[in-house]
Parts: sequence; structure tokens; C-alpha cells
Amino acid sequence: MPSFTAGNFVKAADLNALRDGINLLTTGMPHAFARQALTTTSVQPNTWTTIVFDTTEVDVDDGWGSSGVYTCATPGWYFVTASVCWANPTNSTSGNRGTRIVVNNTAVTGVSLLPAATSIVTGGSLARMVKLAFGDQLQVQAFQDTGAAITTIVNYAAGRSEVSFCDIAFFAAA
Repeated sequence: MPSFTAGNFVKAADLNALRDGINLLTTGMPHAFARQALTTTSVQPNTWTTIVFDTTEVDVDDGWGSSGVYTCATPGWYFVTASVCWANPTNSTSGNRGTRIVVNNTAVTGVSLLPAATSIVTGGSLARMVKLAFGDQLQVQAFQDTGAAITTIVNYAAGRSEVSFCDIAFFAAA
């Protein structure tokens, strides 16, 4: 990064060095928010399964794909929040429910693992700082071990907003 002192001339090369930072500030910080609004994801037992989001609220870098994969276009550190909601007791009142973040098919350190609830919606949430390079692929995955396939929930009844989602916010350049 160039520095400037009184009496020195500003050169084009100095201004060009500032260009990327200025463009980032004027075009908007990369961020994306996607959720399940209409469709759910069926999760087989004992298998980490990618959650597919059918609604994208915002996606500055056009990173969300239809298969539940976010592809990074702006390298840097991101704050990622993910939540997977399960219905109970309709689906199952036994077993455990898990949520994790995956980058390039490798789990990011940290996982949310909860026992199933007997009478309420169970939601496993996770928040992590994740370093992404250009082209890295991020996914939210869910796990359950009930012995049979169960699905996530989309519930807007009675003012609720019980849905699975992922929020990705650019934090800093790498």
C-alpha cells in the first residue's frame, strides 16, 4: 500500500495500488443469504447431506448454485452462519441432528450436534470464520442417525420462520 507525504507527487502507480480497496468499498461487500422457503431436503441416516436452498435473498457475487453450493468469487475471510431446522415429532423423536460447514468437500472445524427434541422444532446452528480462495466451494451439510430418512422443515405458521439457511458475509481480505 503506498503512503503519501506532504510535497510528494501522487503517481498513477500509487493510485492503481489503491484501486481494489476502493472498488470493494464502492461496489458493496460480498455477502449472500440463502434459505429453504418452499422445498425441504431429505437426509438419509448416518450420511452428511448438502442442504439445498431454493431462495436467495441477496448474492452480491452470484455465488449460490442450484445444488446448495456457494462458489467464492472474492477471496478473503468470511463470517458464515448456518442453521438446519428439523421438524419434531413428525419426523422422529430419536437420534441426533448435526450441522456443519464444508469447504471443497472438507469439513470446517466445528459442528453443531443436538439430540432430537420430543415436541418442538430442533435447529442446529453454527457460526464460523472461514478463509475462502477464488473458486472455493462452500456447503452446509446436515446429519441424522434415526435409522430412517427424515427431512428438514419449512414452517411459517403463526408468525414463525423455522427454516434452514446460510448467511455468508465478507469480513476481510486474506
